[in-house]
Amino acid sequence: MTLKEKIKEQYINIGLLSRHLGLSRPTLNKYIEYPEEFKIKDFRKICKIIKVNQREALSNYFKNSQK
Repeated sequence: MTLKEKIKEQYINIGLLSRHLGLSRPTLNKYIEYPEEFKIKDFRKICKIIKVNQREALSNYFKNSQK
């Protein structure tokens, strides 16, 4: 499962998520497509929002999406 799929599964609105993270919507969309580019502080916030621990998120959602 990708980060994008996890966000959809949780019924999270991208606009609200971008405001909560303090990111523009285009920047958040870029991060969702390439999760390895998230900054640590944003990574921690999004883990709380999608309700997964950081280890699970790293192994499942934040690995290189190009592989």
